Amino acid sequence: MLRIRALLTAAVVVAAGLTVAAGPVGAAGAAEGAGGADREVREALEAITTKGGVPGAQAVFGTKSGPLRVLNSGVGDLETRQPFPKPSTVRIGSQTKVFVATVVLQLVGEGKIELDRDIDHYLPGLIRQNGNDGRKITVRQLLQHRSGLPDEEDDLSAMGIEKVRYKHFTPQDLLDLALDERPLFEPGTDWSYSNTNYIVAGMLIEKITGRWWGDEVKDRIIKPLGLKDTAVPTGYGIPGAHPRGYVNLEDGRRIDITEYDTSMADAAGNMTSSGPDLVKFYDTLVNGNKLLKPAQSAAMKATSKTGAGFEYGLGIMKTKKSCGDFWGHDGQVFGWTTSAGVTTGGARAAVLLNDTITTQEQGDRLDVATDKALCS
Repeated sequence: MLRIRALLTAAVVVAAGLTVAAGPVGAAGAAEGAGGADREVREALEAITTKGGVPGAQAVFGTKSGPLRVLNSGVGDLETRQPFPKPSTVRIGSQTKVFVATVVLQLVGEGKIELDRDIDHYLPGLIRQNGNDGRKITVRQLLQHRSGLPDEEDDLSAMGIEKVRYKHFTPQDLLDLALDERPLFEPGTDWSYSNTNYIVAGMLIEKITGRWWGDEVKDRIIKPLGLKDTAVPTGYGIPGAHPRGYVNLEDGRRIDITEYDTSMADAAGNMTSSGPDLVKFYDTLVNGNKLLKPAQSAAMKATSKTGAGFEYGLGIMKTKKSCGDFWGHDGQVFGWTTSAGVTTGGARAAVLLNDTITTQEQGDRLDVATDKALCS
């Protein structure tokens, strides 16, 4: 995820009363039921909001053959006390990486990129500073966080969100921040999550195609799949119906951070989407054959151990849930935390929070909610 923990304190517990609502998504939806699945998901969401200090949460879930369900807990706006719209568009943070990796792998399938070619071959001289050397880093290592490149986000965090909120960053600006630091390890010898890898991946897409990575995502994924609530925004706001997003600062203030310049996230985290769009994307990517050729799909799912309770492929995470392997990603960016994905059996789930969670307990509760939405 796009991590911003250095800016944050433990979550401030707010009296966000549970306002659970369920409803259909599109014409295929069904009226709210009183089944055990809804009850378990409600309870898991309430543990995040009323008990966990997050203003609001939304779960979108269903089996492959059934309609998607939408459940809300808490509020989408602390001032008006309005719930999340159903469904809601939110900033998805590092789930952006899965879209970007998919585009890179499509270019691999078209013979325009080689996974095991060094990045310097495509972007000569881009990474040669403080021991960081693009001649030693392959495209595969970038996508799998095995490059050793330091994380530019650490420098952004040190600046403080209120100072950079409306500051525009170019990809080169972000890369320069990272390359001020020494590499974390020799490429290919270890694993460490670094947003810098995907800043470079976005630059690679632009170099190969001659177009901004966001336009390639739109034309190659968003439009073909009909993801009507998914976008790569260029302004300060969020397109579509959305809740407000909040963040807790070190001085104890909780501020509304819904609008800001998302160039600081770039190809590592600058997309918006909804729960239904996310699960459609993941289901197509993992269980379908419309986005990647078989060889590139297999390459994406060839995972590496991370030492962090999950495995990481090329832009996608694999974790164990109570009903099987879960393929997806989480995302965290100022004001938002999300988790979405599918099982190979066809279960689909997305959980969206309008807060940047900061504690292990909150993370554990998000994991439980995702599991309940998938497996109940």
